[in-house]
Amino acid sequence: MVRHATSHGFSVLMCTIVSAFLVEVIRPNFPVIINSFERFSGYIVNLFSLPFTVREFNTVLVASILAMIWGAFFKLQTKKYYTN
Repeated sequence: MVRHATSHGFSVLMCTIVSAFLVEVIRPNFPVIINSFERFSGYIVNLFSLPFTVREFNTVLVASILAMIWGAFFKLQTKKYYTN
């Protein structure tokens, strides 16, 4: 249980930091990808009247995607230990 809680807490922290850095690094090199994410972020922000800027929510969106990837790998890793 502690392992899962630690992993998930660490995931939230690291995915948020990495996504903010990643978005800013990718922006000049891959504007099409970032523009796609920002259009989707703008749609969500407007649809739900969220108190975020599109740029802030874009970071949250990328962090969520990174957290899903982290979760998938974590599940594969823990499945290996529990199936023996």
